[in-house]
Amino acid sequence: MAAADRRIRVVSQADAGVYDAMNKAIRQATGRYRYFLGSGDTLRPGSLAAIAEYLPEDSCALVYGDAFAFGRVYDGAFTPWKLTVSNICHQSAFFGRRVFELCGTFNLKYRVFADWEFNLRCFAEPQIRKIYAPVLVADFEPGGLSSGGDSVFERDRL
Repeated sequence: MAAADRRIRVVSQADAGVYDAMNKAIRQATGRYRYFLGSGDTLRPGSLAAIAEYLPEDSCALVYGDAFAFGRVYDGAFTPWKLTVSNICHQSAFFGRRVFELCGTFNLKYRVFADWEFNLRCFAEPQIRKIYAPVLVADFEPGGLSSGGDSVFERDRL
């Protein structure tokens, strides 16, 4: 068996839901970028190497590609307007460390769509570069947490 990769650390502990666990990971991670992959989702072969070509050195960027979701490639480049009606699939998004310094972490008020609310804050922050990379990053498995809706987010989004 190969030696363990010291860049990878597995932490298992109690949390208050998916976004609380992601916030804990944000605080513990030491690299320039953060990426979140759900338990039923899978990375596309070669996608990390392909997306790495688009990651700025200064880590003040939201870099996102596409995901295969709902039977199609989802969903191309986003504008602020497009982000008000649909979300960047978090399985295709890479957040620079500085993004969290500028925008904070995921708001636990939103049980299902805290990533969408966070993406809206990122797009509103002029210091953060928003970079679309034409890379198919991951396959999204539907039917998980996001399929349940988030009435608190929907109320606030309007």
